[in-house]
Amino acid sequence: MNPARWKTKNRGKLTLLVLMLLLLSTAIFALGAYVHKSGWHRPILNPVLNAIHNRVGFTCNRQIVDGYCPTSSKFKFQPYENNVINQLDTNEPEFSLQPVKRFEELLKEALGWDTFQLLQKDDAEKITTEKTEKYEDGVLEKHFINYSFPRLTLRYYHAIRSAKELVVVLHGHNSSALKVMGIDYEDYMRQAGKEWFKSGYDVIAFDLTTNSEKSAYINSQLSLYGGQIYGLWSRVVCDTMQNPKIRERYTKVFLHGLSNGGVIADYVSVLCGQLFDKIIVDEALADWRKEAWRNPSLWGPQNYAIYYLAPLLRNSSFIDLIVNSKSQKYYTMRSRWLEPLALKLRDVLRIQKGIAHDKKVNFVDKKLDHHVTELEVIGSIFQEKDDLTGYHLP
Repeated sequence: MNPARWKTKNRGKLTLLVLMLLLLSTAIFALGAYVHKSGWHRPILNPVLNAIHNRVGFTCNRQIVDGYCPTSSKFKFQPYENNVINQLDTNEPEFSLQPVKRFEELLKEALGWDTFQLLQKDDAEKITTEKTEKYEDGVLEKHFINYSFPRLTLRYYHAIRSAKELVVVLHGHNSSALKVMGIDYEDYMRQAGKEWFKSGYDVIAFDLTTNSEKSAYINSQLSLYGGQIYGLWSRVVCDTMQNPKIRERYTKVFLHGLSNGGVIADYVSVLCGQLFDKIIVDEALADWRKEAWRNPSLWGPQNYAIYYLAPLLRNSSFIDLIVNSKSQKYYTMRSRWLEPLALKLRDVLRIQKGIAHDKKVNFVDKKLDHHVTELEVIGSIFQEKDDLTGYHLP
């Protein structure tokens, strides 16, 4: 066959072949770059480890450090560990619900509270302002609070209209301060900061945990300094609100935290609750020891109340968070959770039916069966209305 005619006849096939070769070479180059970056190509230097890893087909998916693979191992079959798990799951540990002595000290130790140190040069450098912009009929300031140990700068937003009352909002997982303030899209926090501002309050919204996997990493790094992530978040709230330029300008200050933000608010109530007139712990009260036993989900990315620097779960209970608050506190939750809790607390704390705004601790029945901020319920708490149902401690 004439070569020219063959070339013309098969031009499409040749073009396709060239493109396939180009794609294959690009894929090989990309794979090589990834392998080089990940460190898979680096050998495990210890010959014994080499032999073991080669025999079981183990591949290190992290960069080799000092001849070892710094990663956890996961295999499909773990019969011995399953045997241990079955033994632990057979009998529930015995826990007391009686309040413990010196709970605040235990909590501070567990959170690494004293680890975090503010800059000490002068008050002006502890909290700095980066940006002020128009917000509704007021202004929105972006502030940073600066720590010298560990070396950290943390952020919060302050919406100001010269109101006499302030609402501090702590968001939960997958949310953010910008969502709270209505600048980003609406989520289960229901743009609470924006709504409170429109209702006549000034508002502070802290940036806290959004991504649970990132917070797990932050927590692991803080442990190297002797701190813990709930210690960091509770400290930033307390340190900010101890600033006289903030606290002294308001006649009343309310703190509202939903979900993970509610966990932080609960700790704040014990550690610096005196800075607030009311604290609302929204859908965050739980018997963490019960939750931890036989509940693998708590050992996921965030781990919630598991990783402490002291045996907090063993040596205390959620009762201690209830009775050691330095502020008037309201726990809000759905009926299907509130009624079993009231039954459990009836003998321990003599809980009584009805909301009593003159009492230190109330348990408020939410109106919706959804994990959202109920602005109407929270507003009734702020204004001490009589349209709420629930329980109180005498």
